[in-house]
Amino acid sequence: MSVLDVTITTSLPTAEVLRILTDFEGRRSAAWRGVDDKHFAVHDVGDDWADVTEGNRFAWERERYQWDAAKGTVSVTTTDSNLWGPGSGWEYRLTPTQVGSELHVRAIRNPKNLRGRVVVLLLRPFGKKLTAGNFSRALAAGA
Repeated sequence: MSVLDVTITTSLPTAEVLRILTDFEGRRSAAWRGVDDKHFAVHDVGDDWADVTEGNRFAWERERYQWDAAKGTVSVTTTDSNLWGPGSGWEYRLTPTQVGSELHVRAIRNPKNLRGRVVVLLLRPFGKKLTAGNFSRALAAGA
């Protein structure tokens, strides 16, 4: 198992960051570097949850998003993936600041095959920078 923790500071209020994280409309693949249209599908959406597949040719996940706007949390549980096994997912925690908010990102990765194990090895030296860049880009684009 590999756990990656990153904090991104933004001038956006927490409500806007939450909207971007949980917006599953057509612009998602334009804002999120790791998502392409061929590997993006919304299976079902509720008021505080979504079942989606997102990723790209190299890596994709079917995920169950669950969010609580009052607590400023989003949990993402991987239900199927070509790389990640049970226990994998993402956790987001939003904290208001005087000038916007902080987004605390935790990626939990349990590789299920050799390709997943190689990616975990690459996450150790490069994961924080790549993850911070991807989230900062999506927040700046306003997803």
